[in-house]
Amino acid sequence: MPKLPSSLSARLRQNSELVAAYAVVLQAERNLEETGKGDSSISNERLIYCRILGCLLEYAPGDRSRGLVASEISGCGREQGKLLELGKWYYDHFERILQAGAALQNLRNRDPYADCPADANLPPPATQEESTKGPLLGSHKLAHRMAKRRDDRHCQLTGGPDIHSLVKYKWIEEKWLREEQDRNPVPAQGYHILHQITAPEDGDDYSKTAWALIERLGFRSILDELRGTGVHRLENMMTMSPFANRFFNSLNIWLSPVDNEPNAYYIKHDIEHYEVLDLKLQKKVVFSTKKPGEWHLPSPKYLEIHAACARVAHFSGAGDYINDRILAME
Repeated sequence: MPKLPSSLSARLRQNSELVAAYAVVLQAERNLEETGKGDSSISNERLIYCRILGCLLEYAPGDRSRGLVASEISGCGREQGKLLELGKWYYDHFERILQAGAALQNLRNRDPYADCPADANLPPPATQEESTKGPLLGSHKLAHRMAKRRDDRHCQLTGGPDIHSLVKYKWIEEKWLREEQDRNPVPAQGYHILHQITAPEDGDDYSKTAWALIERLGFRSILDELRGTGVHRLENMMTMSPFANRFFNSLNIWLSPVDNEPNAYYIKHDIEHYEVLDLKLQKKVVFSTKKPGEWHLPSPKYLEIHAACARVAHFSGAGDYINDRILAME
């Protein structure tokens, strides 16, 4: 498991509250490592609890979220037990999200819309006037079709054309033959960036967990946007191959914005043995739309929340540790 860096990044070091909180976490990490010297019984999970907090101070989605985490750490005082309890809360929520993601992927192997509950059980969508974003779509299937049209029927992570559309549409075939033969055709579909979100009193274990985590990081307004059929808005959809989405869903792939280039993102990953997989990710994706007033692009805020969770899972070591446990159970 990687140790925490000795300090926060340069920009964040200007914030004295973050620096003080990070010093507390570093000291706790040193204490745990010292306690574990020559003692194989030390729990890797306790170190991960600590490192999750340090990574949240660096990678939480936005300065407000980092400030909230710093306040929580400061509230623990110098009591290591309370600090580890706080880290365990975040660890448990990441674990349940990753477990739910693995279960969802197994369901999707049989039903590509398995993450979408029956529309009859959902509240009616808000009108466009009631929405702070673009038009809401009533079902995952409709959102899936609209996302594919907006994304020119290509996987946004690999750049490969949808194999069914390649056969059906002459222009896609011609474009592929002319420009894209290095990009493998894939069975592309529209997938959610952030999955089904419902209020704690209504939701299943995954949605309650995701709600609690996002709310704790200070994004209640986003929860309201994505509640019920709001989850199907185009801003929360990306066209991906099932194979690429599997890694995106398990927080092994995330998007990092390109400076001074709107709607452009570097595609980052921590996929083990990536070179032997038949997954040719692009280095960068630039989202575009032919109908800006109708086909809205993926939301930078939704992508930021997803990327923050992925970075914390990766750099704290929690992602690998949890995924290894999931594989062992399977």
